[in-house]
Amino acid sequence: MVQSTQRADETPDSSQPNSPLESRDPKSSIKPLSHEQGIFSRRRLFFVFGGLLGAFLGWLFTEGSPSFPEGTFLSDFDQTFTNVKEAMLSDSSIISSILPQLNISDVFASATTKSWLKNRDFTVGRQALANGQHKKHAVLLIPGIISSGLESWGTSEEHAPFFRSRIWGTAAMIKAVMTRKEAWLRAISLDLETGLDVEGVKVRAAQGFDAAAYFVQGYWLWQKIIENLAVLDYDPLDMALLSYDWRLAPLNLEVRDQYFSRMKVMIEHSKLIGGKKTVLVSHSMGGNIVLFFLKWVEAEGPLFGNGGPNWVDEHIESVVNIAGTLLGVPKTLAALLSGEMRDTVELNPAGVYILEKLFSRRERAAMFRSWAGSAALWPKGGDVIWGDSYSAPDDPVNATLTAGNVYNLRHSEEKSNLTMSGAYQFLLRQTPPSFQKMLESNFSFGIEMDPERLRANNQDFRKWTNPLEVQLPRSKNLKIFCLYGVGKPTETPATPMSFPLSRQWMVDNEVNLDHENPKVKSGVTFSDGDGTVSVLSLGAMCVDGWKKKIYNPSEIPVLTHEIEHRPASFDIRGGSTTADHIDILGSAELNEAIVNIVSGREDLVKEQIISDIHKYVERIKWPDQK
Repeated sequence: MVQSTQRADETPDSSQPNSPLESRDPKSSIKPLSHEQGIFSRRRLFFVFGGLLGAFLGWLFTEGSPSFPEGTFLSDFDQTFTNVKEAMLSDSSIISSILPQLNISDVFASATTKSWLKNRDFTVGRQALANGQHKKHAVLLIPGIISSGLESWGTSEEHAPFFRSRIWGTAAMIKAVMTRKEAWLRAISLDLETGLDVEGVKVRAAQGFDAAAYFVQGYWLWQKIIENLAVLDYDPLDMALLSYDWRLAPLNLEVRDQYFSRMKVMIEHSKLIGGKKTVLVSHSMGGNIVLFFLKWVEAEGPLFGNGGPNWVDEHIESVVNIAGTLLGVPKTLAALLSGEMRDTVELNPAGVYILEKLFSRRERAAMFRSWAGSAALWPKGGDVIWGDSYSAPDDPVNATLTAGNVYNLRHSEEKSNLTMSGAYQFLLRQTPPSFQKMLESNFSFGIEMDPERLRANNQDFRKWTNPLEVQLPRSKNLKIFCLYGVGKPTETPATPMSFPLSRQWMVDNEVNLDHENPKVKSGVTFSDGDGTVSVLSLGAMCVDGWKKKIYNPSEIPVLTHEIEHRPASFDIRGGSTTADHIDILGSAELNEAIVNIVSGREDLVKEQIISDIHKYVERIKWPDQK
C-alpha cells in the first residue's frame, strides 16, 4: 500500500486563445476600361455587393443567431458591447495602457464566422426521435470546473456595483476585470483559512440551465446537449443542470450551499413523482464531484447523506462520465506553482504583455491556490500511476524523455528532476501553511488497495474525489459510461525555472527540444489526450481500475467509448467531429451516445478504444502486482 500523505492544489487555466480571421482585400486587379465603361462596371459591382451585403444583414438580424436561445444574444447584443465600450473608455480602465498592442479583430473574429453562429443543431435528437426514441429516465447535468457562472451577492460599498452580476462568465466579468480589477480579485478569491468567501464578499453559483449553457455569449458549453435532449421531450420537469461554486472544496459545498443535499432531494423527487431513476451526466471535474456524491449520499453522519447502502441502486440509473478528470490533470501543477500553463506561455510577446498587464504570475498563482475545489484535479496515485525517473506508463515508444519527471528544474538547489511524489513535497514548500492545512483537511491523492482500509474510507470524505482510494457503490443495477476524446496533443510535465533573486517560479518557455521524444515546445511536452486531460487520466480507471473487484465489488459494468478528434477545418470550435475537452460537448458522436443512454437504448452505445490506453494500463505497477 502506498500511503496517501501528499497534498497539493492546482487549477487549470481555462483561457482559450482566439483564432483571428484573415482579412481579405475586396479589391482585385482589373484590366483598364474606358471611363464610361468603368463607371457602369463599378456601379454594377457596388450594386451586386450592396445587395448581397444587405441580404446577409437582413438574414442575420431577422433570423437571429441560431446558436443562442431567444433573449440571450440579440436582445443583449447592444448591452454587451456597451459594457465593453464603457470598460475600455473608463478612466480607471487598465485597457487604456495596452490598447495600442491589442488587435480588436482578434477579439471579435470568432463571433463573426457563420460556422460559429450555426450551432443550434437538433439533428442528433431529431434522428433519435425518428427512430422511435423518447425520454425515459430523469437527467441531471453536472458541469466541470470554471463552467458554472458565479454571481456576486455582496452588498458592501465595494461590491454593491457587482450585485447579482456575473463575476465569472458573461460580459459583466470582462467589464469588472477591466475597470475594478482589485475588487474583482477579492471577490473571486477565497479565504485560505476558511476555504469560504472572504469577509465582506458573497459569491454564489448561478442557477438553472443558463448557469452553464454558455460561458459567455457565443461560447456554448451544455447548450447542444440540452437542445438534443429537448427534442426527446425533456424539459425542466425531468432534466436539470445543477451548477456549483467550483472554487470550494467538495464538503464546503455542502456546508455552505447544501449542494449535495439538494442533489439528493432532486433525485428522490424524480423517483417519487415520476417513478424515474436518474442518469447523472457529468463533464470534466464534474466526474469527481459525482464520485464524491456517490460516497456522500450513503455515508452516515451529520454532514452526510445518510441514504443507506441501497440508495444508489434504488435511485441512480447510470453515470455518464464525459472527459472526466478521474486521475487528475498534470498540467495544473504548473498553474499552482507559477500561474502559467501552455495556453499562456505560447502567447506572442504582445499577448504576454497584455496578460501580464491584466494579471501578474504572482496574482494568478495566488488566485489559483485560493480555489480549494481545484485540488480535486490534483494528479492521484503518485509514482505508481504517473511513473518514475526512468519511465511512465504513457511514454511513447523509444522515448528519450519520460513523463515520470513532472518537474525539470533549472537554476535551482533542488533536485533537478522531480517525479510526482517529489513534486508534491516541492509544491508544499512553496506554499503557505494555511494552504497546506486546507489540502490536508479536504483531499487525499494516494492509492489504496487494502480492502479494510477501502471500507474505512467510506466515512472519510477526504478520499471521495480519488477513485484510487474508494470503492464504487454496491449496486447490481448501476451502469457507468466513460466518454472522452483522444488524438489531440495534451500537455504533460512542464519545465519551471527560478529567478535567483525573486524566487518566483515560471515555465521556461525558451526550452524547445525538437530532437527529443516526445518533443518539448515552449517548455512543455505532450502526450495523447483531449487537449486538456491525458488519456491516462481519462481512461485508466474505466478500462482497468474499475475492472478490479477491489475497487468495484459489485462488478458494475463500465463501458468506455473513445471519440477521435477530427476537427472541421473551417469551424473555430471543431464542428460536430471535434473531441476537444470542452468542444466535445457539441460532438455529434457524444450527443448520440447521451441520447441513447437517457432514452433507454444504451445497447446502442458500443465499446470503442482508439488510443493506446490498454498498453498504458499494462505498464502500471499496481500495488497488488508487486
